[in-house]
Amino acid sequence: MFAFIVVLIFILFFVLIMVVKDEKLLLKIAKVFLIIVLGGLVVAGSLAILTGIYETLHGESDTKQLFIQMGAGIIFIAGGGFPLYLFFISREVAIKRLERRKKKYPDAPWMWVDQWSTKSIVYSGKGQISFGWFVLMVMTGGLAAVSYMNREKILSKVEESALEVIAFYSIFCFILFIGFYAVVSLLRGYLKFGKSIFEMTSYPGIIGGELTGTIQTQMKNIPEMQ
Repeated sequence: MFAFIVVLIFILFFVLIMVVKDEKLLLKIAKVFLIIVLGGLVVAGSLAILTGIYETLHGESDTKQLFIQMGAGIIFIAGGGFPLYLFFISREVAIKRLERRKKKYPDAPWMWVDQWSTKSIVYSGKGQISFGWFVLMVMTGGLAAVSYMNREKILSKVEESALEVIAFYSIFCFILFIGFYAVVSLLRGYLKFGKSIFEMTSYPGIIGGELTGTIQTQMKNIPEMQ
């Protein structure tokens, strides 16, 4: 039953993405979906740890099983809690800091962002790539750990309703495939272009004014300007 609920949530999400055209509404749907999925990982990790402790104290499992469940629980909590912090706490803090700077420097937009005030703008996809690999490794490791801990229950479930188990793992593997494809694409771009640094020679950067500077790039083959 749980597997079907998970499958239905993902199907509903993909249907809404294809049907809804309003960008603001799509953003809200994506946020709700992230909260459900990432929050579900945190809850699942917490339950795994508490269940392991409870079963060990009541003699239903051994110490080895407890460590496995605690490890899986920590992986799930990290995999869900870290992205939740970045998307819904750290991001909100950055937005509020930007709003405060706009009020403090209403006529100086170059003071709103740190990169502008330091006369240097750095772009690198390394952070996104590292974060993507972290999430994917957590999801893959968590799935493997949970499958190992519940292998007997899963095998018995296959005998009762193989379709439900296959559907759950198919959805999860499909999500992992999309994630790995996206991260590998980002990694290829990073290996090709590397990190770029734009150092401004005209300061401040006034909107509508002239902006000049020097771009430092790690590209091996720089295209010629026409």
